[in-house]
Amino acid sequence: HVVSEGEYLSTLALAASQQALARAQIAATELDLIILATSSPDYQLPGGSTLLQAQLEAPRAAAFDLRAGCSGFLYGLATASQFIHSGMYRHVLVVGAEIVSMVLDWSDRRTCCLFGDGAGAVVLQASDAPGGILTFALGADGTQYDALTVPAGGCRHPLSHETLDRGLQYLQMNGRQMLKFALR
Repeated sequence: HVVSEGEYLSTLALAASQQALARAQIAATELDLIILATSSPDYQLPGGSTLLQAQLEAPRAAAFDLRAGCSGFLYGLATASQFIHSGMYRHVLVVGAEIVSMVLDWSDRRTCCLFGDGAGAVVLQASDAPGGILTFALGADGTQYDALTVPAGGCRHPLSHETLDRGLQYLQMNGRQMLKFALR
């Protein structure tokens, strides 16, 4: 899927969230926490989670963005689970949403055919019944950071005429390095 004109991360996240709330049969006003896993929010500031909180009309829910790339949704689930297991919150909305098409160089066939836009959401709820999320095995390898990157837009390479002229605003992937990493 590639977003159309007028669709934003908040549009995708809102639709996924509304579906998750309907399936869980709870109102947004019952949410205690909203975790939005994304690397492509509508704005640098404010975070996408606070926009989603306002759109859902969930004023009592805490909200934060979680930025962990492809594994962001899994990190969001683990985080939500811990908030619930601790007893701090009873209803947590976890949303994973990305709009990658905005950082694709559509002439680069190595990347443009692999990435798209989308969102998914789930509501985790506290329960006395057995089951639920029992454990996680999370990990990371920061030494491979340069295998998949969008160099411009952060503080190391702020957007400028120079970075735009060099195409640093586009997703860059070392396919061979990514394949080795994925297979390992």
